Amino acid sequence: SSSSSSSLNHAVEYDFERDGVMESVSVGGTFDRLHAGHRLLLAVAMRAVAPGGTLYVGVTSSELLANKSFGEYVESYEVRAASAKAFLAACDPSGTVDVRVGPLDKNPPLAATVSEMRGLVISKETIAGAEALNDMRASAGFDALRFIVVDLVGGSPDGDVRDKLSSTKLRERDAQRASRERP
Repeated sequence: SSSSSSSLNHAVEYDFERDGVMESVSVGGTFDRLHAGHRLLLAVAMRAVAPGGTLYVGVTSSELLANKSFGEYVESYEVRAASAKAFLAACDPSGTVDVRVGPLDKNPPLAATVSEMRGLVISKETIAGAEALNDMRASAGFDALRFIVVDLVGGSPDGDVRDKLSSTKLRERDAQRASRERP
C-alpha cells in the first residue's frame, strides 16, 4: 500500500488488496541516474498493472530538461529510457505487461489524452501536476485517474524533503567531483 494526502479527491490511500490492479496505468519522470526513488516508483507502477495490461512510461525529453540544475550531467534520453525499460523488464520477467516507453515533451502526456487510462503512479511532490492532468481529462470528458502516491526516498516523516534522494543532488555531486579533478 502507498500513502497519500487525504485532502485530495483521487489520491486516497491505494490498497492493492482492496483496490486491485488496472488495465492501463501511466508513470512519468526524468529517470536520470535510475536511483532507488525511481525504482520504487517504477516497481509500484508495474505492480498496479493487471496481467495483459499496459504500462505507459513517459521519460522527460531532453528539450524539457534544458534548464535543469547541472543539466550538462543529465543522461541522454536514450540512456534514461533504456534504463527504465530494463528495470521494468526485470520486474516482469514473464512479460505479462505491455510496457510502452516514450518521451514526455511539450505535447500533453498520454495520461491526459488516452481515455482508457485508469491509473497514474506519482510521488508526493508531483500531486499538483497529477491533479492538473485530471483537470485536462475532465475537460476532454474522460474519467479521472486513480492516483497511487509513492513516498519519497529519504527526507523525513514530517515532510522535510531537503534530504530526499534526488537526481539533482547526484548530478551536483558529480559536478563537484569533476571540478576537483580538473587541473
